[in-house]
Amino acid sequence: MCRSARPRPSTPMTETAPDTIGMRRALLGLGDQLERAAASEPERELPAGASFANVVLAGMGGSGIAGDIAVAVAGPDCPVPMTVVKGYECPAFVGPGTLAAVLSFSGNTEETLSVAQAAHAAGATVVAVTSGGTLAELAEQWGAPVYRVDASIPMPRAAVGAMAVPPLLALRAAGLAGDVEEQVAGAVAQVRARLAGSAAGADGAAFVVCGAGDLGTAAALRWKTQLNENTKVPAAVGALPELCHNELAGWQVSLEHARRVRMFFLRHDFEHEQNKRRFEYYAQVLADAGVPAP
Repeated sequence: MCRSARPRPSTPMTETAPDTIGMRRALLGLGDQLERAAASEPERELPAGASFANVVLAGMGGSGIAGDIAVAVAGPDCPVPMTVVKGYECPAFVGPGTLAAVLSFSGNTEETLSVAQAAHAAGATVVAVTSGGTLAELAEQWGAPVYRVDASIPMPRAAVGAMAVPPLLALRAAGLAGDVEEQVAGAVAQVRARLAGSAAGADGAAFVVCGAGDLGTAAALRWKTQLNENTKVPAAVGALPELCHNELAGWQVSLEHARRVRMFFLRHDFEHEQNKRRFEYYAQVLADAGVPAP
């Protein structure tokens, strides 16, 4: 749907800015949110003895990032292909051998509902992750499992923990993923260790967030969208090693506007050895172009 009016600028979310819906509290409570999600149980179970040839994860925006996270976390060890869908169209390969996780915080996202209905019509096993809405009603009609998300969370973009863990639980129930609790515990420890830190003010800067591989890129995309929606600033994502074949060339000369760029490198323990070297080289290229060190 198109909107005729451009959204009016909002006050940046700072310590002193109005926060009438409790976004700060929700964001700072991410660790608790992850733990609650890991302990959640679905309404109805997957069909006994079901086996799957592929997995589709469908969602948009703050809900859709849960699909990216599931692929980054479970994809390397998943014995079948996993595909993230962010749009209206259901892939043609979807059928009785498909596990379709449909992700909509509100339950009313039209693109996700379109994919959910098409997947069900094609014979896929649908699992819904939602707080209610039409998606919950459809899942009830279909007898499909539903992981209920806390509807009191103020915005989908503040529900990343609540939305990201249930698809992993569904994959484990289907025999396609391993120990979810251990992975969640590690994430919770990281979140709580980093709560004291915060990014510098925007002050007219443009942000670029870089990560390597599926895991780092999913994290970078999440940072980028949070900067867009919460801080109301432009931001871009860089993915290694791909950016070394194109984006890197944009920093080969020192540019005045480069000094207004704020660069973040999101690192993780599972990076390919070559990507570690590429981060080091990229940092040197940025320094030569006058970009503040990430």
